[in-house]
Amino acid sequence: MSKITDMMSEISAPVLSELGLTLWDVEYVKEAGEWYLRLFVDSPDGADMERCEKVARAINPLLDEREDMFPEGGYMFEVSSAGAERKLKRPSDFERFIGSKVEIRTLQ
Repeated sequence: MSKITDMMSEISAPVLSELGLTLWDVEYVKEAGEWYLRLFVDSPDGADMERCEKVARAINPLLDEREDMFPEGGYMFEVSSAGAERKLKRPSDFERFIGSKVEIRTLQ
């Protein structure tokens, strides 16, 4: 995991815990010339838009305090539900969904 995604995991943990959410994934990617910082959150009862908005509002000021964290400069910050089509990456992700129907994509 990159330094930025590791730091985002640490920064977001108390906020997510307070809102009854868990961190599913963090992405810091460049798309169409722009940098995007994305938090994907989850909970047993789902992560609706209102909860995602609360996360974004709570974390934005924390990111402003750490602008040195982003050497590339500006970025777009997004908070989203992990969603039904979430990527399973870690062993714990696969364990959680044992017995569920999943789609597997492979590279040739």
